[in-house]
Amino acid sequence: MTHTPTPWYTSHDRNGYDHIQSAAIDEDNYVAGVDSFDAQGNANAVLIVRAVNSHDALVSALVDALTNLRSRNHPTEFDLECIEAGDKALALAESSNGN
Repeated sequence: MTHTPTPWYTSHDRNGYDHIQSAAIDEDNYVAGVDSFDAQGNANAVLIVRAVNSHDALVSALVDALTNLRSRNHPTEFDLECIEAGDKALALAESSNGN
């Protein structure tokens, strides 16, 4: 199953809830509700939307960077450290549970 199409955005209702919605479908397509009676709830909703909307572009850029680093004939120690860190980040981005 695929996730709800992006881009996502947040909206706030008069009952104190933030909603995460998908602009790609229509304005009534709620992805999730976030208890936002305090600033932390709103910050969580904003973080989720920012992460989801940037995920594909960031993964693509990381794959390109790793491909470039791996193609070097004489990688430096720093290149190798970047490859290791990039592989870990890519594994995290592609995991189903974020661990």
